[in-house]
Amino acid sequence: MAKKKKKDPIAASINKAMKKAISSITKPIMQIIKYFKCGINKIINLPKCIIFYIFDIIIGTFFLFWSLIASLIPGLKDLGKIIWKSLKMLDKYIYKFTGIHILRYSRSILKRCYLC
Repeated sequence: MAKKKKKDPIAASINKAMKKAISSITKPIMQIIKYFKCGINKIINLPKCIIFYIFDIIIGTFFLFWSLIASLIPGLKDLGKIIWKSLKMLDKYIYKFTGIHILRYSRSILKRCYLC
């Protein structure tokens, strides 16, 4: 019968430390590569997505001014909530009958223009 080899605890801890060191170096490099590829992809898709980005800027600017005015005039805040609830309900009905949301982008647009 062959003798079992005893594991060297020092070698095992060195091996573990090396794996951890290599992992701590490669993970950030892989993240950088991932974000670089994502950035290139966003640049390539820019002509297809620019209209959505412009639309977001316009809507964001509108809501910024609305929030500023609503903070100065308390009644407008409640009116804004009522309008938003109505729009969400309208979105549900439109989606139910057409399959299209009016308050958010489709999954394909989100994937192509906003997500990595």
